[in-house]
Amino acid sequence: MLSLPVLADPVRAVDARKYLNSVTYKLYSMDRRTAIRAIASSLAVPVAGCFDSSGSTETTTSSATVRNHPAAHGIETQPTLGPSPLDGGSVIVAFEDPSCPPCGRFERTVFPKIRDEWTEQGKVSFVYRSLPIVYEWGGPATAALEGTYERASTAFWALKAHYYETQDAFTSDNVRERTRTFLESETDIDADSVLKGVDADRYEDAIAVDREAAARADVDSTPTFALFKRGTFLTLIHGNHSFKLFESALDLKRDDRERQGSVETGT
Repeated sequence: MLSLPVLADPVRAVDARKYLNSVTYKLYSMDRRTAIRAIASSLAVPVAGCFDSSGSTETTTSSATVRNHPAAHGIETQPTLGPSPLDGGSVIVAFEDPSCPPCGRFERTVFPKIRDEWTEQGKVSFVYRSLPIVYEWGGPATAALEGTYERASTAFWALKAHYYETQDAFTSDNVRERTRTFLESETDIDADSVLKGVDADRYEDAIAVDREAAARADVDSTPTFALFKRGTFLTLIHGNHSFKLFESALDLKRDDRERQGSVETGT
């Protein structure tokens, strides 16, 4: 599926980046809802499209870091596995849509390896950003994910996995009821409260933060991954690619060798 171009106001984007740089540290002391409202300072720009493994990578010589790269806009409010993405290590910022088939294939085949081999070992931070641009049911599913994350991060990751594992079963007609059934049977959070928030557009500020980050980073398709190494931006990967591509880009085996060498030499 071809993606549509994103048009953004460059003056607004520059001003917003200056603002974000000035408030990054202040956001740590805020609760998530307050932080989201602080950084949702402009309207989201709609984007569309999804890519499978026919996608691409984009490299850059930019010295942008995870603290000022547009893909990391509002990153301190996002669901994260592994170390803090602001600790200066390796980071994957994933823009995904619960209704996007290539995202589903990534989540079922590549993400488990990233989680088991990297985030759980403290080697990589994985940051999830919702970008509902493919099928209609992805919108309420994204809102439900935001509402669930507000209440419990473990329930968020479980619901996310449920959406991608059973993607073909969801439609715009049944997404709310299937979400309710899962939350009531598999988590301890109040499903009714989450879904009332979905219907009342309570989570639009949180979704707007992700949309704005995508627009500023020229992300107009899902899945798209922004990769950072030692806190510095490396590349954008478009589409569902193999674990080996992520492994090659981040070169974590080299990090392991360097750490082992430091241990052996006592440095």
